[in-house]
Amino acid sequence: MEMLCASYGVSHSINLFIVGMLMRLPFCVIDVHFGTDANMWILYADRQGCIQSHGFNFIQDLPTFFVLLLALQRLDLARWGLNPGLDARVRRAHQGLLVPNNEEGRTREPNEWKINMNGVPVMLNREKWHSTLTMTGRGTVIAAGRNDGQLLAVKMYWPEAHRPKEHMLIHDARVAGRGDSDIINHLPTVFAWQDFEDTSPIRYAVGLEAGKPRRLRVIALQYLDPITTLSKEEFVRAWLDCVRCRCH
Repeated sequence: MEMLCASYGVSHSINLFIVGMLMRLPFCVIDVHFGTDANMWILYADRQGCIQSHGFNFIQDLPTFFVLLLALQRLDLARWGLNPGLDARVRRAHQGLLVPNNEEGRTREPNEWKINMNGVPVMLNREKWHSTLTMTGRGTVIAAGRNDGQLLAVKMYWPEAHRPKEHMLIHDARVAGRGDSDIINHLPTVFAWQDFEDTSPIRYAVGLEAGKPRRLRVIALQYLDPITTLSKEEFVRAWLDCVRCRCH
């Protein structure tokens, strides 16, 4: 769970589990029972669920273990589940480009970095306004962003791939509103959006049914100040606008 929430846009995590097994060894006229930690399982986890391999004894089957290590050694950042295009800290960390902090003995991460959402440049910030610590499901994260001084709310989440795209729903609502200010003025403004690969390829690769795959979807919206920043008449007026918009 921590791996899937470690940075922006993590698609999956690959874990190796070594579990102790009870073994029996005949010795003279008695059987000696002892525990051994030599059995390994591979657990692939993403926002759709988990895939577990068959376990094997990596001491008795040493060639298979070496093949596994060689295969893992050849994975790039994307195959490890990281998303360098969405989180520049990933590539910088693995290339040793993060500036060290000598005072605390830690690395200093950049506060923001540039990403491109379907060709639209956005400066994405490390500050999170909302995040959820989950292993499966949407895993919604909302981070700060900006473009030419305009403050943006960048939403990153994993909806089911068959669900309608949020930016298209907003566009259709604007068209259906036909200029009605009670509708148009209460719809969010989409600045940019982008879709990434869904969770089905790994399931097809291992001979499983795709089920209900989830897709990483990123959408940048115009940031709005919370209603709690208002007071007195302005707060009541904004609250009534929310009620009217909900009940329209």
